[in-house]
Amino acid sequence: MVPVSAAETAELLREAKSVIIVPGYGMAVAQAQHTVNEIVKTLRDKGVTVRFGIHPVAGRMPGHMNVLLAEAEVPYDQVFEMEDINGEFGQADVAIILGNAETVVIVPGYGLAVARAQHAVKELAEKLVHKGITVMYAIHPVAGRMPGHMHVLLAEAKVPYDIVLEMDEINDDFGDTDVAMVIGANDIVNPAAQDDPTSPIAGMPVLEVWKARTSIVMKRSMASGYAGVDNPLFYKDNNRMLFGDAKKMLDEVLGALKG
Repeated sequence: MVPVSAAETAELLREAKSVIIVPGYGMAVAQAQHTVNEIVKTLRDKGVTVRFGIHPVAGRMPGHMNVLLAEAEVPYDQVFEMEDINGEFGQADVAIILGNAETVVIVPGYGLAVARAQHAVKELAEKLVHKGITVMYAIHPVAGRMPGHMHVLLAEAKVPYDIVLEMDEINDDFGDTDVAMVIGANDIVNPAAQDDPTSPIAGMPVLEVWKARTSIVMKRSMASGYAGVDNPLFYKDNNRMLFGDAKKMLDEVLGALKG
């Protein structure tokens, strides 16, 4: 955990496009609901989307936060229960990370093929490029179910050929990359291939996404890949996991980027 000052918090809020506020008992004790609403109004005047996420037992009784926010005249349609908003925290986090990057490398895998997400990833990449971010694709030779599988999918989505690079062309660049975004891949980005001589995949060439400043892995679960081995990438401090169908997740991240 990194402590931040009030000034640093204000700067983060000023740069945001979407903010979710989670009130708790400390807000009630401080009677801060009116101050929170003033901040919300200021953010909305700047074009920021702001919502409230309410835990069912936040405060000292069920509905405690709802009562406080209603007393501060927070519009009811901006207040969401936990089950209605929980899924959006990951997408918002990923959108912020991507939006603040200068370089993004996308690593497609079989999960992208299953979800038919090649058009969604191209649209997301185009949005990032429009923001001045450099985007490249990194292709592992055995990604998918046959050699060239990812090339076929990206070509079908009309991804420009000159930004699609083979593993040996791009592996040395991950150390200078802000974000490596892995979509539906597992074994081909597993650092155990290099770090664990006892691993069943020891010695297998892999894409070194963990060397990027931040890695983001989109997949349906923490389940192992085809090789049946755990992936230490998922537990690294600089990694973020986003669970779900690749196309759905990409569409939601794109929506968060658009604000």
